[in-house]
Amino acid sequence: MAETRSLIPPAQSPHVLIFPFPAQGHINSMLKLAEILCLSGINVTFVNTKQNQLRQLSFGNLHSRFSKFPGFCFETVPDGLSEDQHPSAGFYSSQDLITDMFNRVENVIRPGFRELVTSNRFKSHARGQVSCIIADGVFGFAIDVAEDLGIPSISFRCISACCTWIFFCTPKLVEYGDIPFKDEDMDRLVKSVPEMECFLRCRDLPSFYRAKEVNHPILEFVNTATLYSIRATAHILNTFDDIEAPVLSHLMSYWPKLYTVGPLNALLNTSSRYSTYAIEIYNQSLQGIR
Repeated sequence: MAETRSLIPPAQSPHVLIFPFPAQGHINSMLKLAEILCLSGINVTFVNTKQNQLRQLSFGNLHSRFSKFPGFCFETVPDGLSEDQHPSAGFYSSQDLITDMFNRVENVIRPGFRELVTSNRFKSHARGQVSCIIADGVFGFAIDVAEDLGIPSISFRCISACCTWIFFCTPKLVEYGDIPFKDEDMDRLVKSVPEMECFLRCRDLPSFYRAKEVNHPILEFVNTATLYSIRATAHILNTFDDIEAPVLSHLMSYWPKLYTVGPLNALLNTSSRYSTYAIEIYNQSLQGIR
């Protein structure tokens, strides 16, 4: 692999803020990304919702994983839940639970994140001011915050390229009548997602595509966030080219600066590659605002 020349002044490492969607799978993937960046000498602030942070500290191994990195720290934003309230308490269906989560993202987490990042908290921070935001792909509001601060925003998807491409094709799914569908149609092939016409079934779609109406709030949220993500400076996916090349080529028509950095587990275990990947992504994203 060719040597990557760093654009980072030696006296000042960049300070990257990472913000995952408040669900365990998203958090786990972005913690691995944070670890890779820390190993590359990049300062990282990882933003959790308050309840997820308490759960991670109580039941995870965060201290042993990150205490060795002096440039790493956690910050929290409110999530609208009390400390002892389970997110699923009081809900009898996954659809209602997901709807509540998206409502809390919009009404509580979104303003809390903006307040944190635009406050004076990082102005006198030992790690320096935030120089880049890496946010979950459904957090379009993080792109707005980065634009207000004049810094790059990188959209991270912990899902596959195929799933991400399905999100982009949601309007086609509606146009061609692939959604909504009936429960007895679960094995019917979905024909409106290019490169996946021969194998994608209704049952393979994310669960919220089983909504009975096309204007369901979750579908509208995902569709809006996916289209809004085009504004990000760069995009990274937890996958690799060899297994999803045809779909990646479609995504690049929307996201020209698209980088595959997965699988993150393998990247963490391959010490000769992690620093090059991390610095290259950061440097390439900088070019978008130069």
